[in-house]
Amino acid sequence: MTSSVKKAILSIPLLLGLSLLAMPATAQIGFAGGYSVNMANEPGFSSAAQNSFEPTGGFNFGLFYDFRFGAVTLRPGLFIRQADFDWELEGINPNLNPLQSSVRVAEFPIDLLYHFRGPTMSPYIVVGPSFSFLHTDQPDLRQSLDNPKGSTSYPSLTLGAGLEFQPPGWGIILLPEIRYSFALDGFLEEDYIVRTVSYSADASQRMSSLVVRLGITLPSFQ
Repeated sequence: MTSSVKKAILSIPLLLGLSLLAMPATAQIGFAGGYSVNMANEPGFSSAAQNSFEPTGGFNFGLFYDFRFGAVTLRPGLFIRQADFDWELEGINPNLNPLQSSVRVAEFPIDLLYHFRGPTMSPYIVVGPSFSFLHTDQPDLRQSLDNPKGSTSYPSLTLGAGLEFQPPGWGIILLPEIRYSFALDGFLEEDYIVRTVSYSADASQRMSSLVVRLGITLPSFQ
């Protein structure tokens, strides 16, 4: 995907969100937590030496802020996601395979929600960009990120759906939600060397996620 297409995809929710800020709104702060299933693509390799990156599930939690404009909500947030992984590399000592470690991802989603109001419950759909910052302490993975600090960043696009309801007498709103975020850029270099073995991929290694979580919002204020 070209950079111009990525910018166009990411700019649409941002422009809509900025236009909503000119309208009167109520605000709610909330928090959410759940489980994420992390998935990596298989880009294929031009070189003889190949490898595969197989992340597993992990926790996902964070805070968000709801700005409500009638049936539409603008929801920026900050979430932390962590996943263990098995990294299989050809050409290195088999006793060292697979390399195992974990990655931590700080995500900054900017969601747009559209609510279908009901008498007791309100289903909604979610779309928006997310900006992720990945960090690892695994020394070999640091080399493939081409960053001595072991960090990199990439944009994603999120699609999802949820249900909003308020249990009688609780004073809070519950938001069970499922969301899928697919990365628009990779987190590994396409050409890198691990333990003197060269790897050359045909495309970027990307990590997407499927998240099931429960959100809780506190009473609104002006």
